[in-house]
Amino acid sequence: MRTRTKYALFGSLVVFCLSGYAKNIVVTTENNESPGQGQTNLVQAINLLADGDTIEFKIPGNGPHYLLSPPGGYPPITNINNVTIDGYSQPGSSPNTNPILSSNNANITIVLDARNGNFTHFPDDIPGYGTGEASILFVLGSTNFSVRGLCFLGVWDSENGPDSYAVSFGGGEPSHGGHVSGCRVGLDLDGTNVARLKDAVTAFGAGPSDGIVVGVAPGSATTSAAEARAQFNVIVGEQIPVIIEGNATRVSGNFFNVFPNGLQDFLADGGISGPNHTLEAMIEIGSFGDNVVIGTDGDGINDAEERNIFGGVIDADDHRILEWYGGTRTNNIVAGNYIGLAVDGKTVFTNGGPTM
Repeated sequence: MRTRTKYALFGSLVVFCLSGYAKNIVVTTENNESPGQGQTNLVQAINLLADGDTIEFKIPGNGPHYLLSPPGGYPPITNINNVTIDGYSQPGSSPNTNPILSSNNANITIVLDARNGNFTHFPDDIPGYGTGEASILFVLGSTNFSVRGLCFLGVWDSENGPDSYAVSFGGGEPSHGGHVSGCRVGLDLDGTNVARLKDAVTAFGAGPSDGIVVGVAPGSATTSAAEARAQFNVIVGEQIPVIIEGNATRVSGNFFNVFPNGLQDFLADGGISGPNHTLEAMIEIGSFGDNVVIGTDGDGINDAEERNIFGGVIDADDHRILEWYGGTRTNNIVAGNYIGLAVDGKTVFTNGGPTM
């Protein structure tokens, strides 16, 4: 339970203008510390962002491409609206095409690899976050930020800090309308090795970060089954995969502690067998929790693709899989999810304890 400059870089950068002022910024190297002449790395690309921009990847050579976090982490994405980081733009990558009750066949080739311990640490004046917390991508006061087609890897256990996250929203200014889709968090691209962070997606701050979507966006924005399937996330190993303080949060179309084949799980045991299997809760909604959807919204558009698949749980530190804390909790939907059941509808994952 949760209780509590930009700087300029000069050089030869690959930037393609779109319409108006929006532009595509193309990352052409894995090297986040000393890119070569004519190359653009992700640090530079983030520093170039303006409203409406998209970061794409065109890194030469056979993937996958592991981008080691730079010292001090990536620059925060601050007061920049309607921007996208698109890992599926990398040649050779492709989003998932299978239904949720099947294996996830996404081919992700861009990895934000923070196993070196380099994260963006939060300053002490950021409401909702403390100096003992850090993230790979930090979105502060920026509406409609989207990230898709990336793998996030970390290094964390319950006995060592900092509390590390993959994507964090909020702070002193809310970040409304964020969308994390088609990503893999905590699981390497071999589909076997777990490199966990404490949390996958967080949103804390002075006020609610409303309308954050983890997985499949609502039907009005996702009109085809193919669009929905491309947005599935695979999130494995975190202590709290999703913890958001905001209204109209939507968590749909995700594997939680389920490997991409949909038939095997990462068993969370509350620390019974060791610190690397700890779980507090699968999803926590706090302080502001109205109009939340976890699973299928029942609007008749892609409902079959909106369920979440939850792996087995022996024990959770908060003694529940889904938790609401603080604030109001009106007009919430929890529907269509598989809890402790594999995608074949037959294989039962070990499960115990209350659900909510």
